[in-house]
Amino acid sequence: IVDSSAKGTLVRGGWIIFATFTIWSWSLIGLYMLLSGLMTLATRFGNWKPSSAGRCTAMLCRLVWLLFEVMLPVSFLIFLAVWLVLLPVAYQTTGGDMGLLTWPALFCHNLNFLFMFVEALVNRLCITTYHLTFMFYYGASYVIFSWIFFKEYHFFFYFFIDWRYPLVLIGYTALLVTLTIFFFLGRSIVNCVKPPLYTWDLEESEDETSESMASNGWSDSDDACA
Repeated sequence: IVDSSAKGTLVRGGWIIFATFTIWSWSLIGLYMLLSGLMTLATRFGNWKPSSAGRCTAMLCRLVWLLFEVMLPVSFLIFLAVWLVLLPVAYQTTGGDMGLLTWPALFCHNLNFLFMFVEALVNRLCITTYHLTFMFYYGASYVIFSWIFFKEYHFFFYFFIDWRYPLVLIGYTALLVTLTIFFFLGRSIVNCVKPPLYTWDLEESEDETSESMASNGWSDSDDACA
């Protein structure tokens, strides 16, 4: 990453990569994996039961759930954006891949979705529509951070959030629409890889869920999409 500015020069690598949306997401995926792994070990070998734990533990469980709900769609967004948008644009504008096909970049842009997809296969978490708001919070947090970053380094990593362009409001709107689309794509992925028992709307009680599944001919072993 190289850019000349009044404050100096941004150079490839180093701490500056943590200012990118990809590394933000990569880091949060790592946090999710760490927390969910520790909680799984504590449940399996430490006789720890989240249902009987205190308020702080309940908040931690909710945090892990929200991280899953946000990071699965975001990782899918990053994966597709690189291959369908950034890489073609890079070849068209510079004649090269701009480092997107180097091993570190391939790991960051592809393994993140692979990790979250495998996690969706093995965990018992769902994605509920009411938590779409947290996708907006995440996107807004990065946009606000990009403003602060620009104030210091006079540089935006992504042109569609660069306020110097007259159509930036369209870019912000497109970002919200894209986050919404990928949130529901992530929800569809989860619904397709899990039995409906785990992906049912959370406002329904367990009894209502069981009755509805029975009326539709579903069982715990069915693998149909909800």
